[in-house]
Amino acid sequence: MDWDEATKALINDVAEQAADKTVTRTMTSFGVDTANPLEVQKDFQFIRAMRETWSSAKSRSLFVALGLMVTGFFTFFWSAVKSALHTGAGN
Repeated sequence: MDWDEATKALINDVAEQAADKTVTRTMTSFGVDTANPLEVQKDFQFIRAMRETWSSAKSRSLFVALGLMVTGFFTFFWSAVKSALHTGAGN
């Protein structure tokens, strides 16, 4: 099928309008204000910062918990050794 330039331009315009309308509707259904893209960018930057902060806090919490468990184990071990030495020294 061979179309003239006016028909091709019309098809292109209709396709662009349909795409724009679809994207706007989709973004609006996600709660994004398409009329204010700078605010949307700020919101996404905030969400990224919160995600990175949470990830960092999660890994640090795991490190602290592991440190507490190791410290507890060595404290228990040292207490058992001291108790065994103290009991053995008294006999």
